[in-house]
Amino acid sequence: MRAGIIVCLLLAGCGLLIEEPPIDRADARFEACGGVGNDVVAAFPMRAADYQSHFPQIGRAPELEVDEPAFAVVFGEDARLPIGGERADEEPGTHFMCVYLGTPPTGTPNWYAGVDIEGMKP
Repeated sequence: MRAGIIVCLLLAGCGLLIEEPPIDRADARFEACGGVGNDVVAAFPMRAADYQSHFPQIGRAPELEVDEPAFAVVFGEDARLPIGGERADEEPGTHFMCVYLGTPPTGTPNWYAGVDIEGMKP
């Protein structure tokens, strides 16, 4: 009986322990990064300079090392990116990501391929 409760907690209760990443579709930067109509696994505001605390596996991105508002959109496996409209090759288990610096229409989308989102903290 005790093992059944533990399994139940592990399977059904995981939602209590692991939150789903947020997807903020109302932010104009979501659309500016091509999130509308696409498979998106996370989309959230952040400070650009804090990118490594949000994406510990990303490595270095000097263009994000600025104290500006930013917005990250992490695409899922079925996304069709606005740059070319096709799914480019990438390593299994990695994602495409857009980090929009500033605010539309004067901001800048920055695209990244092969991003490992393990440890992502929205």
